[in-house]
Amino acid sequence: MRFPGSLKRALVVSFVAATVLPILILGVLTAQYFEQKQMDSHSRLINSHAVSVSREALEFIDHTNDSLALVEQALRSGLLQSRSEIDQYLQLTVDSSTSFEAIYLLDQDYRVTHLGLSRENIKTREDYLGLDFSAYEVFSHQHNFNDPSGLTATFRR
Repeated sequence: MRFPGSLKRALVVSFVAATVLPILILGVLTAQYFEQKQMDSHSRLINSHAVSVSREALEFIDHTNDSLALVEQALRSGLLQSRSEIDQYLQLTVDSSTSFEAIYLLDQDYRVTHLGLSRENIKTREDYLGLDFSAYEVFSHQHNFNDPSGLTATFRR
């Protein structure tokens, strides 16, 4: 009588192994497949966003660089002679820009000589005149100035 019990047990174990094991293996493989597909999808989406942000940043930098180059050309042209003309020009540039919060014109000692400020900061204009930028790290790395006077800008957020 013992033989049929062990045969029955062997058949049950074989049946369970033959039915459950393939389903379990298939489930694990399917889970790994979908996880990999989801990771690939997220990776492509993140790369797409990174390229888009990079492109927008580059366009912003190019636009800002072009704007500052125009300001520099106007200042070097000699058309703007008096202090008030230079300040008005810088103010007009800041007012007409969506990027600039302020534009400072610095002398060779990195002190503010002229500036244009956003309308929100115009009340504190006198506080900026003569402000010393020489201690700022951004100027300590630039050693090859042909003309030590500089143009710097701050940007809107």
